[in-house]
Formats: sequence, C-alpha cells, structure tokens
Amino acid sequence: MVELPGGPGFPEDSWGGSTLRIGEALFQVTVPTPRCVVPTLSHDELTADPGIMRAVAREHRIPVLSLGSLSCLGVYLDVLEPGAVQKGDAVTIGAGR
Repeated sequence: MVELPGGPGFPEDSWGGSTLRIGEALFQVTVPTPRCVVPTLSHDELTADPGIMRAVAREHRIPVLSLGSLSCLGVYLDVLEPGAVQKGDAVTIGAGR
C-alpha cells in the first residue's frame, strides 16, 4: 500500500511501464491487478463483505491486456533490483537503475 498526496482516484493507472524505487528495491510496473472475490470472504475474525468487490467493480473497471475491462485495484510489479523494503520507505516513480 502506498500513501500518496492528493485526492481520491487511481494514480497507479498512469504507472504502466514505469519503474518504482521503494527502499533499496527497484520494480517495474507490469499490469493492473484484477481483483477476485477472496478479499470479500471471511478470514479469521473478519466477517465476509461482498460489498468490497461490488465497490471496486462499480468504481474502477479498466482494460487489462487482451482480457477486456476488469475490476482492478493496484498494479503487479516485477523485481529489477532486489533489496530491503520497510514500512515508511519513500516511493520514487520513474527511478532508474
């Protein structure tokens, strides 16, 4: 999870193909992350909440590869340079090697 300044929205939609430096690691943004129903199921003390998936489907459907428009939240990353990543590390978009 990355906290960004500014208002609501999905800034990760503009990151396709970019690199992200987080802590010591460097990542390549590859594709938006289609969401599935697993987060809506009950987990330990958390009760099931199908409203989560409904909200993502209602608010954010975008094209993913040749799969059509899917409910997405977040992006998949490939590791270009492994390294330590810790809570609170700065995130730099467009960072090079």
